[in-house]
Amino acid sequence: MSISILGGSLKGQKISVPSHFKFRPTSVVLRRKFFDTFQFTLSDYHFVDCCAGSGAVGLEAFSRGVESVTLVENNKKFFNQIEANLKNLKIENHIRSKMSDCLSIPKFIDLDSEDFFLFFDPPYEKKDLYQKFFLTLVSNNYQGMLAVEACRQKTMPSDDLLKIFNKETTKVISQGTSYIQIFDFS
Repeated sequence: MSISILGGSLKGQKISVPSHFKFRPTSVVLRRKFFDTFQFTLSDYHFVDCCAGSGAVGLEAFSRGVESVTLVENNKKFFNQIEANLKNLKIENHIRSKMSDCLSIPKFIDLDSEDFFLFFDPPYEKKDLYQKFFLTLVSNNYQGMLAVEACRQKTMPSDDLLKIFNKETTKVISQGTSYIQIFDFS
């Protein structure tokens, strides 16, 4: 299975996605809405795709000109697919990939900066990971932007997510039952 990069310098390029029953890439429509919303403001950020899966969101960010991209994935099969996609697109020297869980990000990225834009999209069923990730950000004095993808049916309603993150949302982008909430930690 493959999906296309929607815009920017790599527009139309295909990336392979793992065929795995637990794998669910961000929908094309939701990805397009997210990047259309931030099309003129992402270039100054260091973009971190925290549960990268196929790397599609981070690759889209790179294609649209962000300062830098780090793809973080802890599943070996998915991580190997990311590495293959980077090589196939001939951008392996331009994007950092790290096989790690999202809670370990502060071990290799200094989050005490407003220059980061984190995209957090764990498997919807891992509800406890949302709270753990928020606590990781707070305990490391995170100061940047955060996009959190969830599902009203499989994860939680957006109001419940607001309670976990204990922050005002700056924007909500929805498609079907999935949504992305944007938080500003600065």
